[in-house]
Amino acid sequence: MFPSTKSCNIEIRFCCEKTFRDRSSGFVNIDQLLYYSFACFVMVIVPAPTVSLITANTLSSGTRAGILNVVGTQLDLILMIGMLAFGFQVISTQLEWFLIFVRFIGAIYLIWIGYKIFTSHFLITKKSAKKYSSQ
Repeated sequence: MFPSTKSCNIEIRFCCEKTFRDRSSGFVNIDQLLYYSFACFVMVIVPAPTVSLITANTLSSGTRAGILNVVGTQLDLILMIGMLAFGFQVISTQLEWFLIFVRFIGAIYLIWIGYKIFTSHFLITKKSAKKYSSQ
C-alpha cells in the first residue's frame, strides 16, 4: 500500500501523512496536540455524578451532610452488589442446563481447533517452501 522505503522513520511519517491531512506537513501541530491533551485531562478529572452530589451537598449543607451522603452512597453500593449477587445465583441455578451446554460446545470447539492445527501440516510446509524457494 505504501511505497517501500529503507528507513522506518520515513514509513511512519508517510503513514501519518495519510492519516492526518495537515497543510504544512504530515505531523500534528503542537497546538492541536496541546488542545487534545487538555481535553483528555479534563475528561479524566471530571467527577462522576455521585462525587458531584457529595461535593455539592458538602459545600451547601456542611460536613455532616457530606459524610451522610458518603455513607448513604456506600450503603447503596453494598445493597446493589448484594442484589446482583443474589440475582446471578438465582439465574445460574435456573439456567444450569444452559451453562453446561455452553461449556460442552466450547470444549468441542477447542478440540476441533486443536485438531485443525495438528492436521494442517500441508499449509505450514507450503508457506515455508514459498518463503525459502524465492531466495
